[in-house]
Amino acid sequence: MKEKTPFHTWMRQCRKSGNKKCGFSIRVNAMITDFFLFLYHQVGYLQVNNLSNL
Repeated sequence: MKEKTPFHTWMRQCRKSGNKKCGFSIRVNAMITDFFLFLYHQVGYLQVNNLSNL
């Protein structure tokens, strides 16, 4: 991915500020992001299968 997502810029800001709370937030956000990426790939996979079945 060439373009930066808001998530990445947020993480960079977090690292600069060096907050203790930030570590937890990053972990939670990473989990959420991974989950959505997983869902996105699953949906894409299903769509490809459906198209090939037509």
